[in-house]
Amino acid sequence: MFTKRIALGVTVAVAALLIAGMPAGAATAGDPYTLDTCAVSGKALGSMGDPIVLDHEGREIKLCCGGCEDPFKADPAKFIAAVDEKMIAQQNKNYPLDTCLISGKALDSKGDPIDLIVANRHVKLCCAGCVKPASSDAAATIAKLDEAVIAAQSADYKYKNCPTSGKPIDSKGEPINLVVANRLVKLCCAGCDKPVLADPAAAFKKLDSE
Repeated sequence: MFTKRIALGVTVAVAALLIAGMPAGAATAGDPYTLDTCAVSGKALGSMGDPIVLDHEGREIKLCCGGCEDPFKADPAKFIAAVDEKMIAQQNKNYPLDTCLISGKALDSKGDPIDLIVANRHVKLCCAGCVKPASSDAAATIAKLDEAVIAAQSADYKYKNCPTSGKPIDSKGEPINLVVANRLVKLCCAGCDKPVLADPAAAFKKLDSE
């Protein structure tokens, strides 16, 4: 199914057409940078030392080195477009709903659905009219999406160990549910969330290696 793709608060031309009146930087809640490659060079993060972490309009962006910072700041939309394509591909396979998060209607009920990136989270909507409601309160939108992810992925969750501690997820009681990149990650305790949020790609690799 073909989908339209919108980068929230980044592509000025698109924002002007579809999110008229939305203040800059409206996306202020969501996921950390979930890719394992630099937003500018495409090189593996960590290959040039500790990554550079930027806050771009409420979105965390990571670069492989200081040399990528000036090119990014000179034309962020150019690089964000590529980041969004990668994040949509990464998160789409785990998307939990076939209905619009805002209207509740089938995603194809008004034509081609829209893939929206809100603070590094992939949100699917039935039409452009749902973009502003989805983005005006990013925290509420993502909380609703998290709830859907947990409901959809809990029953078939196959990973036995916490990606942070390596211990069984039930070793300290009821597992803690964390959603990153539209993917459920179960932790053995609340304190294990920080490493996952600091480096989601590494956490995913640990899980997938079980």
